[in-house]
Amino acid sequence: MTDENSTDEALDDYLPFTPDTGNERLQKFREQFPDLFDGEGKLKLDDIRQLVGEEPVGRERYDFGWYGKRNAKAKAYGN
Repeated sequence: MTDENSTDEALDDYLPFTPDTGNERLQKFREQFPDLFDGEGKLKLDDIRQLVGEEPVGRERYDFGWYGKRNAKAKAYGN
């Protein structure tokens, strides 16, 4: 049995590197909108809500209807 730590190769050598773009995007956002961050560098969510509007987005609705739907259902279900 071999010890996993005794090999020179690490698992990271075989895994692809995925850059963390979240910090880069946050830094760009901070540069473009410095007033949306407090003195500690934290995002002020209340200011963002005020900026985009307090009104919540309405519930999305979808109607699957067409002309003759009632007749088609009656014919299909024998009503």
